[in-house]
Amino acid sequence: FLHVLVEAFKQRGVAVAEGFRGFRCSHRPRRARRSRDLAEARARIGASREAVEQAEENLRISRELYGAGLATNTQVLDAVALRVGATANRDDAVLDAELARLALARAIGDL
Repeated sequence: FLHVLVEAFKQRGVAVAEGFRGFRCSHRPRRARRSRDLAEARARIGASREAVEQAEENLRISRELYGAGLATNTQVLDAVALRVGATANRDDAVLDAELARLALARAIGDL
C-alpha cells in the first residue's frame, strides 16, 4: 500500500513540474513583448527630449524676434504652445517607460 502512495506522489510531482515548465514557456512571448515595449518607451524618451530642446530654442528665437518688433505675440504664444506639447509628450514617454518597466518585472515574476 505504501508503495502505491509513493508512486502516486511521484506521478503528481512529475505532472506539476511539467505544468510549471509549460507555464514558463507560455509566458516567454509575454516577456519578449514587454521587453520590446520597454525599449520602445525608452527610445521615445530620447526623441521627446530632443523635441523639447527644439521647442525651447524655437521659443527663445520667437521671443527675441518679438522683442525686436519682427514677430507678433501670436507667434510667441504658438511657440509656447509647442513647448508645452513637447514637454507633455516627454512626460508621457517617461511615464510609459516606467509602466513598461513594471509590466516587464511582473511578466518576469519579480512583482
